[in-house]
Amino acid sequence: MGTRILSECSGKLCGFAAARGDVGCDGGNGSCWSAYFIQAADSPFHPPELQEATARIKEILDPLVQGPDGRILSFIHTPFGTLLAWVKHGEMVKEDAVTSDSSDEEIARALGLTVDTEETAQAY
Repeated sequence: MGTRILSECSGKLCGFAAARGDVGCDGGNGSCWSAYFIQAADSPFHPPELQEATARIKEILDPLVQGPDGRILSFIHTPFGTLLAWVKHGEMVKEDAVTSDSSDEEIARALGLTVDTEETAQAY
């Protein structure tokens, strides 16, 4: 199995920040992850149907890893679900940025989410 560096920040070290119609991230709380799927051996929590789903998702996402202007395909985790986005990893967060610590309404507005925020929040 090969390895690769996903980005300058990832996992618990990465948190999204949205400001002025753009999204970046730097040190954070795990609200932003590089969109890269991995496989695991057959098990009760990763049975063949999930292995197949993972393989199919990888076929779609792997060619998209590197985006425009050096952005990285990422999962932004919100209170409403997960958003797939091109993110500027390693960017300094602007003081007025909306982050995962912001209100649900601010997050939905800053990211342009097109969900029923009340209904979606209740699903989680």
